[in-house]
Amino acid sequence: MADLLLQLENGPCAMLRNVPMDESAVVLVSHASKAAASTKTDACWLFHAIGRSLLLQGARVEKRLCWNQRGRGQACKGYCRQSSFQNHILVVVEDAKADFDTGIAQNFLAQANASILPVIEEGKRPTPSPAYKQHIAYFHKPGEVESAFPEVLHLARIGTEALNVFISYRHEDSAAIATQIFHALAEARFNVFLDRFRGSPSHDFVGVINAELFEKGFLLVLEGKDTHLSTWVQGEVAAARAHSMGIVKVKLPGSSEKLTVSPTIELQDTRPTVGEKDQLDPADIETIVSEFRKHFHVLSAKRQIALRQKLKLSVEIADRSLGFQDLGSQNGLHRVTSPSGREYGLAMSARPPRIGAFRQAAKDTAALAPNVTPVVVGPIQYQLPNDKMDTLWISTVSGVRTLNEGVSLINLLSLR
Repeated sequence: MADLLLQLENGPCAMLRNVPMDESAVVLVSHASKAAASTKTDACWLFHAIGRSLLLQGARVEKRLCWNQRGRGQACKGYCRQSSFQNHILVVVEDAKADFDTGIAQNFLAQANASILPVIEEGKRPTPSPAYKQHIAYFHKPGEVESAFPEVLHLARIGTEALNVFISYRHEDSAAIATQIFHALAEARFNVFLDRFRGSPSHDFVGVINAELFEKGFLLVLEGKDTHLSTWVQGEVAAARAHSMGIVKVKLPGSSEKLTVSPTIELQDTRPTVGEKDQLDPADIETIVSEFRKHFHVLSAKRQIALRQKLKLSVEIADRSLGFQDLGSQNGLHRVTSPSGREYGLAMSARPPRIGAFRQAAKDTAALAPNVTPVVVGPIQYQLPNDKMDTLWISTVSGVRTLNEGVSLINLLSLR
């Protein structure tokens, strides 16, 4: 597993021209050499916004060797964390007048797995610099360049595999508003679950809700006048809390404020209350999407961190009480030896595991040592029956074992 290095090119830096990037994943935030001071400041803000999210996901700040034009080493500070992917991403904070250097862009794109993300303030310029004008840009509102950091993390395949969210609401309080938010988040590239638009006839509705909640792994709860009376909302919030999922609340007009959730998105709507068919103004919908985007990647890291801590604790208990040997974490996996002497590499999956989780566990384990059996640990118990059958088939074919997230101490006993 390689390191992912996040760095800021803000001045006379030759990293883009000659730094070798064949063994690491790199996210470089940059701007045109003749960019205005305000553009350079925006690049710094975006760099640190990405860095703060990486720190919450286990990154460290350190100095890494860089190369100047004469080939001598220079120490540059950056954020560093492990990554299973060797993507090379150039994030260009575009200037209103100065174009990014064509030669530098072409040199970067010549690297394997390289891509460029232009970040443009609305109204500054209609298209990216000529060197990569065919690339799709991220446009942000003035003063909100930091809103681009989820796009960077998504492109770098850090944290969540997708921008997933589950909308929790009481139909009588906010059915029309929930639909508005569903469409707005979908337009913002989120993969959204709203019960009105998912589920097939004959499916177990409770099973669908549980499966989708764990598949999405992030809850957006809409609190109106009587939302706290809904057993569905209560159960969804309780499950999200119990499993360390990210939760954000939208405080609707007339909210009872009986659901204790933080952070909370406040609206400008001054109506005393809203009901099933009422809608929000476009400005408030825009506020919800903008504020939710800011919170999303920071809070979605909570579950990954909690799962790592839970697995570590379970292994430590098994080491002391059940005859397991804890070999510590390596290559993104937790290594243990069972009482029978068999060695396993345990990989946590925050979502019910799909084929990508099995493939990555097998790849990471193979890099450790021969005869280490890969194991994916995740919320398999919440999958729908057909998905469980698929998981069992993939496990059988790939040789990657599975464990339910559940009570990890009991699950580890099955590895004997």
